[in-house]
Amino acid sequence: MIQLNAADYFDLDKYHARLARNRQAWQEFMEGRREVLVFMNLCAPALCSLFDVSFADYYTDLATMIDTQLRGIAWRLENLDEDELPQAVFLDQATLHEAIAFNLPVYYQENSPPWGARLIHNPAEIDRLAPPSLVNHRALTETARRLAKMHAMVTGIPVLTSVHLHAPFTMAAQLLGAQELYVLCLKDPPRAHKLLQFCVDFFHHFERVKWQYGIPPEPLDEFVCWRESQRGLTRLWVSDDSAPAVSPRFYEEFILPYNRALFADYEYVQLHMDGKWDHLLPLVAQLKPGFVEVGGETDWAAAVKHLGRHAILQGGIGGLQALEGSPVSCAETVRQALEAAAGRARVIITVAQETLPGMPVENMKAIIQAVRDWA
Repeated sequence: MIQLNAADYFDLDKYHARLARNRQAWQEFMEGRREVLVFMNLCAPALCSLFDVSFADYYTDLATMIDTQLRGIAWRLENLDEDELPQAVFLDQATLHEAIAFNLPVYYQENSPPWGARLIHNPAEIDRLAPPSLVNHRALTETARRLAKMHAMVTGIPVLTSVHLHAPFTMAAQLLGAQELYVLCLKDPPRAHKLLQFCVDFFHHFERVKWQYGIPPEPLDEFVCWRESQRGLTRLWVSDDSAPAVSPRFYEEFILPYNRALFADYEYVQLHMDGKWDHLLPLVAQLKPGFVEVGGETDWAAAVKHLGRHAILQGGIGGLQALEGSPVSCAETVRQALEAAAGRARVIITVAQETLPGMPVENMKAIIQAVRDWA
């Protein structure tokens, strides 16, 4: 079996010193003693582009996945003075969480992340919908096997994974198809509500069972590492990327009540929503999430106004600007984002959604330095 030692990629003393500094920064931030942090959202697409790795190899070959992530940590240590750094290598599940939970086929491609098949092909199937048995579950058993293999392959750094389902509406979009779900809500609301309630119920059931397959109950999203300051809380990280396309009336009927039902069981909710959702800000504010990853197209100042009273906000600079702009323009956008938030919200400045492949390192450094200069 291939053995990969973190010490062969970077200086472990330097690495642990950075982690200690970052943990302290996060502790001060969560306690309100700091108002701003900064990091780069370097996910698999950016890392695969940086190191010329195909998506298919990254997601199907564990040695490639581990090597890519370790090289990514080494690159970040060398190039970026940020407040986040992965504290482990991850069995990266992309956005395949419903595919895993429902034992659905997964399709791997060379030039884009993998995608999972749908569970529901006809709305009439919703009437007969039943949760899959989680006993001797094929995909979860395979996840546990791959995780154990990664543990055996890696030394010098922990190995972690997670399977975290999407928010109810976005989970339903994964199972049925987003366009099909929008049409269902318009043409057959009772069936849509039945599907959404199914998603809430299955989410709770899945969270109670997944630990049996070696999957920790703590949500470990691929965008940022675990925050030590939140240990002990019942914490939810959830993505609702299908929600921004709907109207406020639609959101109020088909999304808000199901998110409320889900969020009520957790002490700390971290909500991720890509895209532009200025029109939904007052409704999202009603959910009172503790942490919101704001879509890059959403008006940042408006998000501060509606959410800053109770939520930490993450984002501040859009992906295309960070990719195509100059270091000067990136720094100016950061300054504007910090001005809008000053005294109104605690914020983590980063590229919204994630750092796009090919983003110049000069732009990353300019964003980080702009925050350092401000603080």
